[in-house]
This record gives sequence, C-alpha cells and structure tokens, in this order.
Amino acid sequence: MPIRSIQQEVEKLVNIDFLTSEISGNRVYFKVNKNFMLFNELKKIVLKTEAVGDFIQKDLMNLSRIRFSFIFGSFAADKETPQSDIDLMIIGSVGAKLLSSTIQKISEKTGREINFRLYSEEEFLEKFKQSDSFIKQVALGKKIYLIGRENEFKEFIK
Repeated sequence: MPIRSIQQEVEKLVNIDFLTSEISGNRVYFKVNKNFMLFNELKKIVLKTEAVGDFIQKDLMNLSRIRFSFIFGSFAADKETPQSDIDLMIIGSVGAKLLSSTIQKISEKTGREINFRLYSEEEFLEKFKQSDSFIKQVALGKKIYLIGRENEFKEFIK
C-alpha cells in the first residue's frame, strides 16, 4: 500500500476526531481519542471479535493438559456491555495457581475481568451427569471455543 494512501486515511481519522495528533520536532505522533463518540462501540467490536479470544487462547495454549477451554455467559451470547467480565471454563488438569497467574496477565492485557472455572474432566462429567444446573446451563449454552472443538465437546458430554 502506498504511503500516501496511508497518510490520507490517517488524515481522515484525525478530521473525524478518531485520532489525535501531536507534533514533536519533525515527527507527528497519533493516538486514539478515547473521547471519540464511537470509541466504546469500536473497542467493543474489536474485543468481541478476535482480540480477547486470541489473547486467552494464545496464553492458554502454553499451558499443558487442558482438554477444553471456552468463553461462556454474556460475552458468548453477544449480550455483553463495556463493563462485562469474561466467563471462562477450563476443563483439564492444569494447576490452579499457574492458571490463576496466567488469567491475571490476560486480564491486564485485555482490560477486562476474567472469571474462570476450572474442572477436571472427571469432575465436569460427573456434575453434568448429576444434572448440576450451572454445568448443564454452561454445557448446553452458547460458547466461544478456545481449546477443543464443539463436536469434540459434544462427544465428551455424551
């Protein structure tokens, strides 16, 4: 992409107040204007798409022995607000202390509180088969899969 095209697009973003500019010497620095009228909506769109899931997935993939991980609750059901936390289910045998510090780092990166539930495979299945209302609701509700696939999870809970 030619540099002039990029400059023109950046100028348009400055003109609508999405970006602010600051001159320092012979350089111009740009940053997002958090007071821009659509800032929260645009941020929500970015966080809603790949950003949050990617952050979480990338960091969780570094941990071993996680069979399934998925986002559930308001975020997965497209009912989140800018203040919504992220509900995360982890099924596997990862250490709670290590997982907790990893989740804390992800929370700082994304600027969202992350509430996670950790279950061993056996514990999750036992609760599901005993018709634990929370586990049933999560297992049968909308999810954003981070580790494992939907068809694998359906087989798992059969």
